[in-house]
Amino acid sequence: MAIIGGGIAGLICASELSSLRPFSVILEKESEVGGQVRSFSSDGYTFDVGFHLLLGGYSCLLPILKKAAVRLRFLGEGAVWYHEGKFHLLERSLTSILKFGLLPFSDRVRLLSSINRHIKCEIDYFMGLDTEDLLSWSMEHLGSKVSELFYGPLVRSIAFLKPEEASAGQWLLAEKLRSMDERGLVVYYPELGGLKTIARNVGWYARRMGSEIWNDTTVKKIVVEGEEVKGIECVRDGESLFLEAPIVVYAGPIVNLFDLVDEQYFPEFFRHRVKNFSYTKAVAVYLGLDEPVTDFRVAIMLPGMTPSICAQLTPPHGVPAPLKRYLLACTIPGEDHFNKSDEKILEIVTEELSDPFRNLRSHVVWSRIIRINQGVLEQRPGVLNLKFDTNRTPLKGLYMAGNYANNDYYYSSVEGAARSAKNCARMIEEDAEILSI
Repeated sequence: MAIIGGGIAGLICASELSSLRPFSVILEKESEVGGQVRSFSSDGYTFDVGFHLLLGGYSCLLPILKKAAVRLRFLGEGAVWYHEGKFHLLERSLTSILKFGLLPFSDRVRLLSSINRHIKCEIDYFMGLDTEDLLSWSMEHLGSKVSELFYGPLVRSIAFLKPEEASAGQWLLAEKLRSMDERGLVVYYPELGGLKTIARNVGWYARRMGSEIWNDTTVKKIVVEGEEVKGIECVRDGESLFLEAPIVVYAGPIVNLFDLVDEQYFPEFFRHRVKNFSYTKAVAVYLGLDEPVTDFRVAIMLPGMTPSICAQLTPPHGVPAPLKRYLLACTIPGEDHFNKSDEKILEIVTEELSDPFRNLRSHVVWSRIIRINQGVLEQRPGVLNLKFDTNRTPLKGLYMAGNYANNDYYYSSVEGAARSAKNCARMIEEDAEILSI
């Protein structure tokens, strides 16, 4: 079996094939596995490629990480809004929401009622709301202040969209799943080593379950005869190879699938769905500080600013760094700043962040900027209905695993990738006899 893509979806799919334990090869074009769940070290700091915190509602991913011996540290709970010169902390508890002073009291009561009601809803309800935009829905059901001060910052920060560009169904479903931990909106992070701990340990677990990992390997083509997959053509260490494999799992960005296999093999509905997915670009900015600039360890929402979300990570809470040094990480969504110079991006970010974080510039001792080309799958209205409800493709032996296929979660999350990968493994096991494995 060949798995194209060594991100979290590819690694988990390989590790979850517990009843088959087939010989599988994970092919990753980069020198390390992990995809967006990756880190690298420089100047004594560990940088995450992408911004991920693990929520208590990640009911699929967290048990897998436990099996892979990933040690997690509890960071805190809730989120912080910066609005008109003040920080406002929001947790999921009744008391916290009722005290959330940004909203009128009547809106807080309606918001709390809405959250509790949606926790009890089934997937069909959210699918029915998928074509309705969040701005219209929240204005009708919760009022303008909730849209402006609550959903607006959340959607722009986490989904990188405006409320009128996001689906009410997918966002409310995400809210339900984020809230599934009984303690509220709790946040975890690897105890040591950053996100690369997840990639390293899940990779180790995949090897233990019978997989081999080929780094620095470029897949050129998925070979098909008739309507069946026969294997893949790839380049490894400069050598062209044909890898015979009756099962191929594609775990890369879905928009790149037709670069590897001719779209003529697929029916129109499948081609339409693949071509209607799109990704956004993002810029991750890391600032090394000589002392902390905020007391909060959880995510800080910055509505109206260029960086939409920010978090301060300190040595005791997951990221190895020189003693008494701190790391401030923030994300700039979209293409507006993607092609600007590092100097210009740094100037914009430090100027804007000097408002919520007093004297920030005087505490920055170094900086690092990373551009993420396919960082987030866009979550526009109708995207839940666009998503594939199976990991199988019309080609016998070809499967797909990623945020775009067969998971009851919103797209831009490691939880969505984990759910899809686990479901993919189950389907391969169900099809084992047909596939003669």
